[in-house]
Amino acid sequence: MALSFMHYFNNSSVTITNSTMPVTTPITTIWPLQLIGPTQWYYNFQRTNTSQFDQRKQNEADNRAEALLRELLDDQQLEQWKIHRCVDVYGQKTHQLYRLTKARIGNVFHVDETDRRVAEYCIHYPSSIPIEDQIIAQKLMIETDEDAFLQIANMAPILIEQ
Repeated sequence: MALSFMHYFNNSSVTITNSTMPVTTPITTIWPLQLIGPTQWYYNFQRTNTSQFDQRKQNEADNRAEALLRELLDDQQLEQWKIHRCVDVYGQKTHQLYRLTKARIGNVFHVDETDRRVAEYCIHYPSSIPIEDQIIAQKLMIETDEDAFLQIANMAPILIEQ
């Protein structure tokens, strides 16, 4: 499936073209809360355009992953997850603070002592697994083998004007 973004700059619609027929969807149905990149959008498109049976199986997997994540979080992390849909974890070696957010890509941030994001890390897994399972894997990797996490993840500094 080839993706074609039309009228992107005025935020009116996105046209998806495949071998059979183009489909135009208003951006508001794809980006209900915030603008997201094409990769995240394609992930959402894949997951919403499946059969009812596949969607039911995916929903069950999502629910199990959410329950497992909640079991692995301490009380403070659980409260943070419920309110902000993010989790703060500390690196096993450097003791740096990382914030894991609920997103498929670019969801790990190094946060400084003033609660400012200073770097973004991208380490993601196949779109077929629930996001919560991805967050679990990232959390455990940072807490148990931070060096491997830093070696694998793509890092981009967040530049802030002083």
